[in-house]
Amino acid sequence: NIAVLQNVSIYNNIIKKTGRGILGVRLNHGNISGNTIEDCNGEGILLLISSNTTITHNIVSQCSYRGIEIDGLWNQYRIRNHRNPVPENNIISQNTVRANRWGIELNSGPVNTKITNNNILENSEIGIQIVDASKTEITRNNFMGNTQNATFMAVCVLRYPRFLQNSWDSNYWGEPKKLPVPITG
Repeated sequence: NIAVLQNVSIYNNIIKKTGRGILGVRLNHGNISGNTIEDCNGEGILLLISSNTTITHNIVSQCSYRGIEIDGLWNQYRIRNHRNPVPENNIISQNTVRANRWGIELNSGPVNTKITNNNILENSEIGIQIVDASKTEITRNNFMGNTQNATFMAVCVLRYPRFLQNSWDSNYWGEPKKLPVPITG
């Protein structure tokens, strides 16, 4: 029953040494742009059940958890209705996500997210992780020096078959490839 925040812009800030850099709960039609977020004890940018929000031109580095995360707070027991909306139509573009534990994560139900033209570099565990998200387009990103570049998991696919139809295209994986690179999950 948290109110929906509409048309909020957070831009051109320097955020250092805090718990979470930016936390948006049910942020719709938001714009998070041009921020430098460093050395957070949690996530650099965390959006919970947020839709139609653009995260662009940010530098997120050295966070002890995830650099950027969009979470739908889904689990196999949660019922989708007007009180439990799904995060959808978000864009993560032209960010530098460097030296965090995880770079970018979609978790628990985001739909129709576009992740494009990001530099995802030197993250200590995973560059990008997609968990129970659908219709995600991951295109033209640079993955370099991550312990593991990308993972995909669909935990609730039998109960929620919509956790499908994710696509990867024209990403750079730290070295030129002559053949397609399979992403297992």
